[in-house]
Amino acid sequence: MPCIDFSQAANLEPDCRALNRVGGVKRDNYIGKIDDIASAFFVPGTGLTELTLKEGKKLVRFRGTKDRNNTSNDIARGDGGKSYTHTVNFTAFISDQADLDSIEAVEDQTDLFVIAPHSDGSIRAYGLFDQDGNIGEGLSVTGGPENSGTAKTDASNLILTFTGTMSKRPVYVVLGVDQSDTVAQFEAMTVPVPAEV
Repeated sequence: MPCIDFSQAANLEPDCRALNRVGGVKRDNYIGKIDDIASAFFVPGTGLTELTLKEGKKLVRFRGTKDRNNTSNDIARGDGGKSYTHTVNFTAFISDQADLDSIEAVEDQTDLFVIAPHSDGSIRAYGLFDQDGNIGEGLSVTGGPENSGTAKTDASNLILTFTGTMSKRPVYVVLGVDQSDTVAQFEAMTVPVPAEV
């Protein structure tokens, strides 16, 4: 694992926006397979600046509800250096068998990445890059239990947990001029990339 030279560290002087940053993840998460990436570029100091999928591939948008999804990343140190556990918890609400089939198709994968728009206006990519800027090994997903609730006012949902160990923290995503422009680009990727004519 490459080492980062201490000379690359800068003074940390958070601005008002950072000090008053709101928590939470928005209701839409975009899920893709590492193997479906044609190209992805990480720029130090900026983040993910380009993501292109292979022909016929797409992202899947999982829509939840406000204030139910969350993310985290923890550092671990061992004899081989440091690593970060990327975790995305997504609350899935299921309407019918098609929803269950979609969830099962995602649960079968072991090389996923998740793009999570945060409530503070930032967007982070989980499971995508390793320390050297190369594409990582991605995340696996576990789920459950599917909960019917007890009372009629209880939520009926399934918690999906995407997790994986990477050598880099989840990176910021800056594909567009702002969050809505970047999200629009991800929305466009929910339709398979057409074959070239």
